[in-house]
Amino acid sequence: MVRICFRKPEEGEPSQSMNCDRLLAVITQEFPSLKDTHSTRIALGRAMKTFGFESTDCGHVAHYKVVQLRLAA
Repeated sequence: MVRICFRKPEEGEPSQSMNCDRLLAVITQEFPSLKDTHSTRIALGRAMKTFGFESTDCGHVAHYKVVQLRLAA
């Protein structure tokens, strides 16, 4: 689901910085059956790290640099 909705930005390409709340909001637009639970958020954070998305820590909340690929219809 992450790879359908987002990709890593190329060097010098503009990107968005999103925390798990914003990422999950985009993903649930594309996949409405996905439940917004604590375990879903943890799994999302792990997936972002596994896929190698660059992150920054802002007040103990990870923000990932992403390029959004698709918008919900």
